[in-house]
Amino acid sequence: MSNLKLGVEVVSAHDLLPKEQGTANAFVEVEFDDQKFRTAIKDRDLNPVWNEQFYFNISDPSRLQELHLEAYVYHANRVSNSKACLGKVRISGTSFDTQPDAAHLPYPLEKRTVLSRARGELGLRVFLTDDPSVRVSAPGPEFDLLSTPTTAQEQAAANSIPNPFQETRSDQVRQFQHPPREQHRPAPMNGQQYYSEGSYGNQQQRTFSAIENKAGCPSTSGTKDVCSRPTAAY
Repeated sequence: MSNLKLGVEVVSAHDLLPKEQGTANAFVEVEFDDQKFRTAIKDRDLNPVWNEQFYFNISDPSRLQELHLEAYVYHANRVSNSKACLGKVRISGTSFDTQPDAAHLPYPLEKRTVLSRARGELGLRVFLTDDPSVRVSAPGPEFDLLSTPTTAQEQAAANSIPNPFQETRSDQVRQFQHPPREQHRPAPMNGQQYYSEGSYGNQQQRTFSAIENKAGCPSTSGTKDVCSRPTAAY
């Protein structure tokens, strides 16, 4: 069984991207060969110093060149109980120093995704050791932090932002119901009488007949019009 281990010392960070009120609560997660360790959280510090050292087991030293060490710098949001990535460092297994007393190096922080932002540097000391007295670091207690917000949570947040190009109508569409037709009729004038729809035509016919009789013309009911009217002379 091989005693080869990977030693990682998280030294410090410099000029981190502020996330909350012009500062950040920074901590680092280092991952290698399916193992992960975390540093302590440095509250309100854009240039935190940790000087914490971790040792990883190397399950298959023959595959060392295929492995990578990844270090993520996070901001801990204690209000929402979440974390936001401030940048990452990725180091290939081919560049690990074989001297345990190797000096630490500043690594520029890269963006985690295309749309994310990153700034500053992370100081790491990465080395290999086969000292049998060196034990693999024990995983620390889990922080009371939620994972980075998911895509669905981000979309919900984007949806909460009002769209200035979307038309909105403050007034609601009102629906009017017409009352019965009888209620639309105005109040009758003095001497005026209303008739129902069925009898209005008959009453109108009787009114015309009375006018014709008064003018000396026979009724037109059932007969031809025999009342001759004088023709105006031209």
